[in-house]
Amino acid sequence: MSSRTGMPAVIRRGMVQLDTPMLGTLIGLMALWCLPVLAGTPEYMKLNPSVGIGVEFKGKMNETGLFIASDIEPLARPRSPKLRGEITRWNDQEGVVEIFGQAIALDDKTDFTDSARGDLVSGKRAQISCRVDEETGAWIAKSISIANIKASDKIKGTITQMWVDGVAPDTLSIDGFLVILDEDTDLSMALLLKDKRQKRYFRQLSYTDANLLTKGHVLAQGKMGYRLQYRQYLQNEKQHDLSGNYDSDQTVTQVQLRGRWFGYINEDFRALADFRIRRNYLLASDLDLYNEDLEFQVRQAYVLWRNIADSGLAATIGRQKIKESREWLWDEYLEAVRFFAYGSDRFGLQAIYIDSANSLKKKFETWTDAHLALEYYPNEDNTLGIYWLRRWDSDDVRNREPVWWGARYRGRPLKSLRTWGDLALMRGTDKGRDLDAWAMDFGTTWFMPKFSLRPSLTISYAFGSGDEPGTTDVDGEFRQTGYQDNSTRFGGIKSVLYYGALLDPELSNLAIATLGGGVRPGENWSIEVFYHNYRQDWAEGDLRGSLVDPPARPNGVSSDIGWEIDAVLAARNIWGRVKVSWTLGVFHPGQAFAPRQETAILNKLNLIVEI
Repeated sequence: MSSRTGMPAVIRRGMVQLDTPMLGTLIGLMALWCLPVLAGTPEYMKLNPSVGIGVEFKGKMNETGLFIASDIEPLARPRSPKLRGEITRWNDQEGVVEIFGQAIALDDKTDFTDSARGDLVSGKRAQISCRVDEETGAWIAKSISIANIKASDKIKGTITQMWVDGVAPDTLSIDGFLVILDEDTDLSMALLLKDKRQKRYFRQLSYTDANLLTKGHVLAQGKMGYRLQYRQYLQNEKQHDLSGNYDSDQTVTQVQLRGRWFGYINEDFRALADFRIRRNYLLASDLDLYNEDLEFQVRQAYVLWRNIADSGLAATIGRQKIKESREWLWDEYLEAVRFFAYGSDRFGLQAIYIDSANSLKKKFETWTDAHLALEYYPNEDNTLGIYWLRRWDSDDVRNREPVWWGARYRGRPLKSLRTWGDLALMRGTDKGRDLDAWAMDFGTTWFMPKFSLRPSLTISYAFGSGDEPGTTDVDGEFRQTGYQDNSTRFGGIKSVLYYGALLDPELSNLAIATLGGGVRPGENWSIEVFYHNYRQDWAEGDLRGSLVDPPARPNGVSSDIGWEIDAVLAARNIWGRVKVSWTLGVFHPGQAFAPRQETAILNKLNLIVEI
């Protein structure tokens, strides 16, 4: 009997083959938390199993030689097979080892991570990662470990065939290896939640597959690798002083080479380093103030200790990119020690200590920060969090030592909606004045995948309090952390500056209303347009943004800052290596800039090439 071409004998009902694995997975995961379970329906059907999704099974072989799953967990992505169990047969001459009756061949590339070929014996427990030959279907061992193997038996892989109708027993196949699902097979989401958490916390080093990590060149049997990128942008700015009486137009380009190296010391210790070489070229300028020096930076150099003592705890140490999804608090390369607790199914904890003395940016050099964040995951689509951030500033002149308390939400209350919310209070002191400020940012993006162009609609509102004129003892003006970038991806394939590509303001003494929309005519390109309206909380002659300052400074009389329209066109996977995007920003100043009310224009072309 061939599990690839015929129906196994244990199957006594019709075969169901789904050709839309990703859609099936998403619907199934949503159904797990949002829909009632029909009486008599096996627990595993809440996964809505489909061909092409990654899964992990725990279980045992029965007396007839079939693997009966006691637990099934979805993986965040498809993967090659990996088994953990007792070696039932080992033939050194043939170079074949068996686990659960599955024959696995060894070759000259098989990596013995903690042993040698001669240590393999029948009856010993082992963990084997495999690849499957596309032509023959043969399983070949990529790596073998036999030291300190856990007592539970399991197999990970990708569903390649299935015979499922929701009446147990049902059968799945992982590259020819049959798994039986019965009435006692339980479904757990813990692995998926933990995997998503690792991606958020560890970023590139969360992946166990070297090709996924680097998207570049893999060395030493997947233990090391590197990635190179060429980047360039061309930017033209017109009337950024908002006045026809002054000359401030300029055209610049920046050429940049980025490189990244990674290494796996073992499964729990990993390291990453990357660098950037860049130079700016001034093509045309009325100001002639642009820096054209060649710049070299080591942006990251850190180690990850993952799953410390199998506890769900982890730490990263060194210069690293601290980033979160909307970059409202973080998007910087900082010298830091970070601790994570991600082992719980419902909670995650992060603690960060930042010493900015050797920072890449001079303005951070006197800052020391401590941060605590607790996250709650009601299900795989939604995250609630609270956080605390404290800063110490050794600069006697600036001496701003704020404390931020915040709460946030990220998620999908409905499948068609991606929603976010940020609420922050700012306390502490600034040059002897007590800080008493607050900010919020709420919005949602509505996706309409049933339409051919896959349109999306975004609406949001953000507010950062200002300092009421005449108050002396208390400062009510909110300020972001200084580490923020205010950038995220909405319905398109490229991240955008969500407070405006041209004005790009800090959320301080400012209210911003945004309406945006976009289309995805193809999988690899998108078009988006955004409208932003800006008003100050209290009229004052200061605005933290990217316009020329001075003379483009509010007059302190009117709170009407103006409006901006941005258009973003992006494409990726051109020849499999190239990404390109074009951003057009148009800012029309309001009465706050009178009498300087010329329209400012930004044109920016970005190019990224994987080498």
